[in-house]
Order: sequence, then structure tokens, then C-alpha cells
Amino acid sequence: MKTAKGEEILSADVVLSAVGIKTNIENLGLEDVGIVVDRDKILVNDFYQTNLPGYYAIGDVTSGQALAHVASAEGILVC
Repeated sequence: MKTAKGEEILSADVVLSAVGIKTNIENLGLEDVGIVVDRDKILVNDFYQTNLPGYYAIGDVTSGQALAHVASAEGILVC
């Protein structure tokens, strides 16, 4: 690893690399049915309802934290 003082060698048993997520909502037909999106996110209300009745979105396709346990909680809220 390069630091201000030069190169430093780190030792570890496990490395977690989190490089980011790009939402993949292209070619789903959202525009065809009229679901509103903003950039790469589906817009939802506090109950994860889209602008169309009966359509919901959870997880990394909505704004907020893209974490599995967050999406699980969102799914429970929707039910």
C-alpha cells in the first residue's frame, strides 16, 4: 500500500473490497408502463410504492443504502 511515507506492507486474513454498485434497471420496460425513474433509481414513497398503484420497488434500485439486510427489511415493510 502506498502512503505519504512510502510503501507499506499490510498483512490480513481477509480483505473486504467494496467498490460500489451501479443499478441495472435498463431494458426492464419501466418507461413503457410509466414507472418514474430518476437517473438510475426507481422513485418510491415511504412504503416503497412507485407512482403506479400495485407496483413496488426495494433494494438497490431505489435510493438509500444498497445492503442486503436493508432490502430484506424493505421487503417486509411492503408485505
